Amino acid sequence: YQRRVHGECSGVFCPMQLGTLLAVLVLAAGTCAAGDRYFWAFIDSPMGFGDKIRFYYNVLQLSDNLHRAAVLFPFQITVTDYSLLANIDLEGKGYPAITEKLQHERRHQQLPAQAHFIPFDAWFNISELTRISGVPAITLEAWHAQQGGTVDLLAVGDRSIGCIPAWDAECQARMVHTDLNITRANLPLHVAKLVCDATNSKNTNRETLDLPPDFALTWIERLKELSSEQPATLATDGICLAYRIPDSLTGPLETRITPAFVFSDLVEARVSTFLKSHRIKRYLAVHWRRSDVLIDFSEYYLPHTPTVILRRLKQYVSPSEFDAIVLLTDNFVLQELRAFKALAHSELGLRVVRYGADDNLIIPRGTTSRDQAEFVITDILLGSRADRFFYTSGGSFFSLFINNQRHARGLARGEPLPMPPFH
Repeated sequence: YQRRVHGECSGVFCPMQLGTLLAVLVLAAGTCAAGDRYFWAFIDSPMGFGDKIRFYYNVLQLSDNLHRAAVLFPFQITVTDYSLLANIDLEGKGYPAITEKLQHERRHQQLPAQAHFIPFDAWFNISELTRISGVPAITLEAWHAQQGGTVDLLAVGDRSIGCIPAWDAECQARMVHTDLNITRANLPLHVAKLVCDATNSKNTNRETLDLPPDFALTWIERLKELSSEQPATLATDGICLAYRIPDSLTGPLETRITPAFVFSDLVEARVSTFLKSHRIKRYLAVHWRRSDVLIDFSEYYLPHTPTVILRRLKQYVSPSEFDAIVLLTDNFVLQELRAFKALAHSELGLRVVRYGADDNLIIPRGTTSRDQAEFVITDILLGSRADRFFYTSGGSFFSLFINNQRHARGLARGEPLPMPPFH
């Protein structure tokens, strides 16, 4: 078993002694034993699901390099209420006009948005993550209970990379601070020692925030130096979204991390209940990314209208093989959702269902933003379990993650719906 935690095991493999075996059993249960060393990273940013998953990948890879257990923060999911735009008319307008209208409505209506923190193990099985990836992991909540919320050493980078505005004042005053109290993910934390470090800011483009090529290597080496001081918990605050660990450092770990994200029993049961309630045994899932790109990138994504999508599906599937279409979408336009349902019936003879939606495929008003945050992971699992999966171009990491999950389950990868030509 590859151990990455205890300070006394400096090599890649630790001897399988009785104490280590017990520690492995404890880790398999989703916790870490007393005396373990931890690493966590945090960025206070309204990341989408894809960016957040990549961030978890980075934390696991960094923890692996530092020989520490990874502390996994909750998912921070921001839900924007687009219901005020549900009745907008998209017919008979060119791309620029639609973009202008939607952006105007968004500004005028001041659409409310709310962030929610969802514990990692509410969505994914942390025991399986540890077993498959070989990287010991623990939730922030469990770490907080074990360590009393104390961060022994918190390292932050120079402000020039634009990632740590919360520490500007402290780092400009002096490089080292002690005895600080902070809040992260709504939990109170005590920082025994804060170290401001500028090694990762050399040659950084301050306008574009592009990181220098050697940033990752330099910062990892610096964290290794700090880790050698043997703090029980080493942390770094404000890793950039652009941060990537070089392939040369990850090796086979990358291939182990992707399938290690196994859905929790709670999410699996939720999907099974949904499918059973709609009498669905075989289905095709369609990921139709719409809301954000419709407003901000309509010139590129508006061609994926209901008519285009259903015509493409008609070319690729035999409707008699399926009980229904499960629609995975963030679309808020009632006009389009009604058209999708009607065309699915007329073109394919299939009914359409959407998790959490009414008969018009709209999320009912009054649905809490907390519940809508849960729709994200439910849709991903619905796509992962589908008999066939299709996605519109621009589906980005959401569809990529579903494809990775399908591969891990032995299912065929999803198929992109080709973009029609522009006119």
